[in-house]
Amino acid sequence: MNKHLLAIFLILGTINFFSLAQIQPSYSNTIKGKQPNKAQLLKHLKNVKFTLQKHLKTMHDNLEEGTKHSGLPKEEEEDDDELAGMIFVFNLSEDFYKSSTALQQKISEFVTPTFNFICNNIKPFTIDELSLNFSSHNKSTFDRNTTIQLRTLFQSLYTKHYEIYLNSSPNGELTQMSADELFEQCLQFIIYTNELFIYESRVLLQKLDAKIKELSLPFVLR
Repeated sequence: MNKHLLAIFLILGTINFFSLAQIQPSYSNTIKGKQPNKAQLLKHLKNVKFTLQKHLKTMHDNLEEGTKHSGLPKEEEEDDDELAGMIFVFNLSEDFYKSSTALQQKISEFVTPTFNFICNNIKPFTIDELSLNFSSHNKSTFDRNTTIQLRTLFQSLYTKHYEIYLNSSPNGELTQMSADELFEQCLQFIIYTNELFIYESRVLLQKLDAKIKELSLPFVLR
């Protein structure tokens, strides 16, 4: 995959996964050796959520700035081809992830230990700490049957998105890229990009949001 295309793909990938938070992270005390109460856990999870959102925004801004000086083609026609390729890869990967229960379950499997670790440790977390925690849990791979199913699904999605791509950019650089080659790159991006953990961040944010919503519900006496 063209490195410039990948860089822009990563930019687009982050856009869907963050929104600016209205809270500022603050820890008056780090809780050690005792179970946090509901209010303490709620504040902690909101702080972690803010940290994660801030990371995604910073990564987005840095990648966006980097591509301004990355030597992208200046000609309008070549820019159009680059944009068409970017949209093709992004939409294909998103469709692949959303259409595959196996991929979603694998990401959730990776994220759950990190989410539990966050809930059980009331302290400030850096992005490096979260990244290392993700990395320690994503070593497993798919079995042979699941891999075959993923390849079959990807091939059908590739055909659909490739036709759209060719209609918009018949002479684009991706005309020489096979489905097998792109399958490996999309799978690597979704599952094994430890330093970015974009899809892991999406699922972690979902888990944080659900827990925050649960903790924010008023207590009802029965």
